[in-house]
Amino acid sequence: MIILSGNLGLIALALLLAGSEGWDAFISGFSEFISGALNPELNGVEYLQSAQSYISTHRWLNYLPLVAAKAAAWNLLPLSALNGGQIIMMLLSPGKVLKSLFHKYSSILLMVMLACWLFALFRWLYGH
Repeated sequence: MIILSGNLGLIALALLLAGSEGWDAFISGFSEFISGALNPELNGVEYLQSAQSYISTHRWLNYLPLVAAKAAAWNLLPLSALNGGQIIMMLLSPGKVLKSLFHKYSSILLMVMLACWLFALFRWLYGH
């Protein structure tokens, strides 16, 4: 429960301040992070443009819960450095070999995904 407490707090904030829009942002956060990393030039840039458009037309209290929801979704991805990965590591605790392999390959995957998002960010900043 300790591992999930921060994510649960972010989701509660999103639901409290944005209602169903906060929940929708949480659910879409998983696929947006993955599809943005898989195709940063199109999807990643599109998500960043969409966020900029939303931020420019709404008060910060409107987008704060959406950012919180998306951060909770991202943090629950099954990658070892994130909370979702920590839960998987706890489930794999008896198998040290599996735990080591999961940690190694999910860390590499996380670095690749973050590099793709950095590419999308630079493309968005300097390409439009």
